[in-house]
This record gives sequence, C-alpha cells and structure tokens, in this order.
Amino acid sequence: MDQFLSRYSSLVEYLLQLQNGKLHGKVMKMITELVNDGMDTVKPSKVAIRKYKPMLESYLDEAIDNETNNDGSESENSIDDDEEEEEDEEEEEEDEDDESSTI
Repeated sequence: MDQFLSRYSSLVEYLLQLQNGKLHGKVMKMITELVNDGMDTVKPSKVAIRKYKPMLESYLDEAIDNETNNDGSESENSIDDDEEEEEDEEEEEEDEDDESSTI
C-alpha cells in the first residue's frame, strides 16, 4: 500500500506540473488549433507531440531523475526552468524560420 501511495503521489505531482506548465499548454494549444482547422483528434495529438518531442523527453528525463533522487538536491522548479530555456530557444528558431520565409 505504501508503494501505491508513493507512486500515486508522484503521478499527481507530475499531472499538476503538466496542468500548470507552459509546455503542456503549448501542446494543447497546437492540438486545439489543428482540430479547429478540421483535423480529427488523433492526428493533431501526434503532430503536436512530434513537434515538442525533444522538450517532452527532457521533461520526462528530469521527472525520472527527480523521482530517483532521494537526497533532495533538485530544486522544486528545475523542470520549469529547463522548460523555459528550451522554449526561448525554440521561439528564437521559429523567429529565424519566419524571417527566412519572408525573404
């Protein structure tokens, strides 16, 4: 029972991070836009996950590291910090793509 409670607690923590995280918001925004443009619900999910795959993998790796790290050395917001850095890099890349397409 203790193992169940520990795993459930971790799951709830991750769900809250997703619910309040910018990365999940971006994924959901893209899915919503694609569905509103007439796509079914399965393909937009795959497209959005594929687009954000490196950021999602980084998030998952960090979450696993935090779960296995019992000494408390990870900051509570370390996932969000990494996420924001990656978002900034992605936005810069998108800006470069936009500029090159207008030339």
